[in-house]
Amino acid sequence: GDGFNLEESVCDQDDGEYNKWHPETLAFLHKLSPLQREIALMLANRYEREEICEILHITTKTYDNSFKRICRNRYINSIKNL
Repeated sequence: GDGFNLEESVCDQDDGEYNKWHPETLAFLHKLSPLQREIALMLANRYEREEICEILHITTKTYDNSFKRICRNRYINSIKNL
């Protein structure tokens, strides 16, 4: 990653920052578990699988399971075409 923390930009700012995100994207992120959300945000910031596992202190199996659940989430179709 490049040091930019997307989650801080989205989650820790005032409501005005949320206006920069498409409503369907926000809805999708809020439907994920905290770990899945963190992984999705890190992927959006171009972190690699190994980096994510190291930073989050998770196994590759945990990553793989979370990634599969993110991709299978029924809400992902709402953001695929944005």
